Amino acid sequence: MILIFDLFETLIENQSIDFNLGLKPFWEEYYRDKCSFDEIKVYGEELFV
Repeated sequence: MILIFDLFETLIENQSIDFNLGLKPFWEEYYRDKCSFDEIKVYGEELFV
């Protein structure tokens, strides 16, 4: 069971997304031998827009 107790302060006041933070584990697992992280980061920024 996952319990999130926030009182809505962080979830509402801090609306930021770090797409590359989630992209890095994905790259490490599936694409490390195919391309550099910088290459997939550029591609991820194109997709995120």
